[in-house]
Amino acid sequence: MYAHPAIEMTVALDSAFSVCTKNSETNDLQFAIIDKNVHHRIDAENCKMQLVMFELDLPLPQVFLSAGEIDIQGGIYFEKDLPYRLELSP
Repeated sequence: MYAHPAIEMTVALDSAFSVCTKNSETNDLQFAIIDKNVHHRIDAENCKMQLVMFELDLPLPQVFLSAGEIDIQGGIYFEKDLPYRLELSP
């Protein structure tokens, strides 16, 4: 497991992945946001994913997440079923 000083957003493009933390394991995910400094591991097999890291000392990412009613107070937010496919442009 690892932790980093950035908020991590991971999107599955064609399959599913799992996120393991010190206290839990959540499988069959399509989307996850992991708060900064949370020890975690992402497991995936034959899954194309896109990853975005937000590394700011400002509360800006939390403001945007709160506006979208996304609560990562417990360290992780996830969705197992997305009504649409997200694809982030480079």
